[in-house]
Amino acid sequence: MKTKTPYALCLIALCLFFTFHSFSQGVAINVSGADANASALLEIGGATGPSGDTQGLLIPRVALTATNSALPITTPATSLLVYNTAIAGAEPYNVTPGYYYWNASAWVKLATALGPTGATGVTGIAGATGLLGAGSATGNTTYWDGS
Repeated sequence: MKTKTPYALCLIALCLFFTFHSFSQGVAINVSGADANASALLEIGGATGPSGDTQGLLIPRVALTATNSALPITTPATSLLVYNTAIAGAEPYNVTPGYYYWNASAWVKLATALGPTGATGVTGIAGATGLLGAGSATGNTTYWDGS
């Protein structure tokens, strides 16, 4: 009995050492086998070389039915990210293709560009026409008071 005790203690100490070590780092998924960045819980890297990373992250694709319905996912976790492939639902709960996340009660679409914007875009500074300083006059100076 006395000879088994030191071995058991060594085994327990060894297990504790590896447990602490395994919880003290993030996870890296890459082809080089490099460790994850210390500030990252998960770091994903593609093939490396002269051109750097050449692969991206593919988010799961689903066909959502409406923003106020979790379907087709039965119990989505808060902050779950998906890419919706469907055009479905009725206003104001309709969905269109794009990235959505679940906020515990509804799907929320991530911001997307509306198209041309800015001084001469569709929704430019001057409203629907989007023209700023349009006309034949030269030397015009446009001022903005911040409102």
